[in-house]
Amino acid sequence: MSSLAAFLIVELFVESALYGLYLSTFIFCLRALLLSKSTSTFKPLRQINYLMLAVALALFIVGTLNLLLGLMRNLHLFAFPMQTDTKDKWIDIVKPISVNIQTLLADGVLTYRCWIVYGKSVLVALFPAFLWAMTVVLVSLNIIATQEYLHTGVRTERAYILGLTTLAMTITLNIYATSVIALRIWLVNRQTKRISTTSVSQLTPLRTIMRIVIESGLMYTLASICSLAASIAKSNVVFPISAVMSMTVGIAFNLIIIRIARTKEASETLPALPHPQGPQMTELRFRGMCSRSNPLESQPVNEVAGHF
Repeated sequence: MSSLAAFLIVELFVESALYGLYLSTFIFCLRALLLSKSTSTFKPLRQINYLMLAVALALFIVGTLNLLLGLMRNLHLFAFPMQTDTKDKWIDIVKPISVNIQTLLADGVLTYRCWIVYGKSVLVALFPAFLWAMTVVLVSLNIIATQEYLHTGVRTERAYILGLTTLAMTITLNIYATSVIALRIWLVNRQTKRISTTSVSQLTPLRTIMRIVIESGLMYTLASICSLAASIAKSNVVFPISAVMSMTVGIAFNLIIIRIARTKEASETLPALPHPQGPQMTELRFRGMCSRSNPLESQPVNEVAGHF
């Protein structure tokens, strides 16, 4: 058995194992999006976040397709090797495209969250939006470049460079957007402590959301960095890493929705925070974290959490 064949088997095993974990998070994600925890009934239609629901379903469809393509490829290579011909090379093209689609969906949502957290500030979201648009262009060019693979069976250098650049764009976008979102939440949380009697050591809803965003961002970013390193080294280990990256996109997305939904529900039961001057603060708002020349929209924590 060749080294490539061994890595393809490992890829299918890793992807199948992670798919089981992904499937469980997907079910809980749908529950958080569609059901009310207090009554265990469907939420009113106006309370459903249709954008996140659509992305969750799209990630599930594409992730499942990617796993099935990996199974088909291994069956063609090992179970029916005599029946494999040039037409089967389409699987080697569609699988990377499916991973790229997952990446574009996740990066688009991350850019949207960055825009929302900063009060729909175009200035803050401009850089990640630019990176996302460039990634769309690079993925489109890569699809065109890989068409030659159907005829020659050899990947061109142009497709290789486009793939590396796409990964680099994704990593940059994730590091930037995750960092600025975490910074925004940290600044708001610090200001909230100044006007509340909450213990500094207590884990507030905002701190919980910040930790969730950072952890999920690191999960996907590290997988992307490993994939980029393996691609640069032109190592076959890129196949199992690609499987990890494919499933990590959906897992990280689902975990953010699940954990923040629980944080939102817990924050609704917190008592009002007394203000030093008398009034009570019943909502934690994203206010006062910018210069007066560029004020950001005031947003309660539950409203922001609803966009995650």
